[in-house]
Amino acid sequence: MTPEQTNKYRQYLRLLISYNDYKKSGEIADLILSEQYYEKRKKVKEEEEEQQKIRKLWEGLNCSMIIAYCRPFSGNDKKSKNKIPDLTKKVLDCLTKKEKFLHNEIIEERNKIIAHSDSEAWDITPQYILIEETNNKILFPCHKDVRAPLLPQYVKMISEMNSKLMEEIFSRRMVLENELTDFFPIQPVSIKNNKK
Repeated sequence: MTPEQTNKYRQYLRLLISYNDYKKSGEIADLILSEQYYEKRKKVKEEEEEQQKIRKLWEGLNCSMIIAYCRPFSGNDKKSKNKIPDLTKKVLDCLTKKEKFLHNEIIEERNKIIAHSDSEAWDITPQYILIEETNNKILFPCHKDVRAPLLPQYVKMISEMNSKLMEEIFSRRMVLENELTDFFPIQPVSIKNNKK
């Protein structure tokens, strides 16, 4: 392969990987919506243990959805000799202006909150709480709710964005597949006829 063909082949591999990342993110988004964690949590306010269980499941799925969504743009293969480039940002042209804004917010959330514990995101401020009746002080670390899952309307948008990005990736994949068809290895497979 020429250097140009090698580059296209690596782009093709990223498209294959990214398609699966968006498929996984979409499946998780759809699960969050179908399980209605936001609504369930509001219904069980009196049962704190059940409310915490729902919140933990919802937070975990939210993190997984965002991580899968961000993988194609996360600086992959940094130490690899045969680095496969990140997905090109031109893929995002299929998104609306509002969706592109959400895309950037998701990337920032992944970088500051989910993959790291950014101090600005936490905005943590230890402060004393004074109990007036006893004049006792309790040190309390006040901070933003960095683990708060996304609201259903944003999860729905992410689900739709995943579908759009999968379609865009598939169409780009087909173009490269046609250009690279001579370079894909052929694996012989024997199919036995089991008819009686």
